[in-house]
Amino acid sequence: GENGKVKGIEFLRMELGEPDESGRRRPVPVEGTETVIDVDNVIAAIGQFALYDVEALKCEEGSVAMTRWNTVDADLYTGQTSIDWVFAAGDGVTGAATVVEAFGGARKAAAAIHRFLEGEARVSAPVNLRTKVWDGASQDELKLLPSIPRNKMPDIHVEERRGSFEEVELGFSEDQVQSEAGRCLQCGLYCFRHN
Repeated sequence: GENGKVKGIEFLRMELGEPDESGRRRPVPVEGTETVIDVDNVIAAIGQFALYDVEALKCEEGSVAMTRWNTVDADLYTGQTSIDWVFAAGDGVTGAATVVEAFGGARKAAAAIHRFLEGEARVSAPVNLRTKVWDGASQDELKLLPSIPRNKMPDIHVEERRGSFEEVELGFSEDQVQSEAGRCLQCGLYCFRHN
C-alpha cells in the first residue's frame, strides 16, 4: 500500500509440505514465486467469513440491524435492511456461501434497488412462482405467445453407445439454444408483464 491505500496484491505459489503429526500435508510457500498485481480495491471473498466494518454500517438513521450470527439482517429476496435505503447481499448477509449465491443475492438486490429508486418505499419480495401463480395472469394474453415445443437433446445412437465411454448427449446447437431460451416456460405471465 501507499498513503494508507491499497496499491497491489501479492500472490505466492504454494505446494504441499511434509505431513505433520496428524498426517495432513500443509501448504508451504515456494520461494521466488512472488507475483504482484496492481489493484486499487480488494474485496475479500474466500468463503470463510464476512469481513466488514460494523461501524461503517451506522448512519443518521441509526445502525443497520445485525443477526445473532453477526451478519447483516437483510431481506433474502430484496437485500433491503432495517434502514430502507441500505441494501446488502452476499456473505455479509448469508454467512459463508458460494460466489454463485453471492451473485444471485446481488442480482436480486440490484432489482430491488431499482424499484426503490423508482419510488417503491419498502420494496416487496417478488411473487414466488414455485408456490403461487401470479394473480395477474390471463390465458388470453398467453395466446399472444407462440407455443414452441421443448427441443430434444441430440444423442449418440444406441448401437454406437455400446462399448463406448463417449458422452451420450451431444448438446444443443446454437439455433436450438436460442429456440429453447425463447420458449414460454409458463411463469404466470411474470416475464411477459415485467419486461
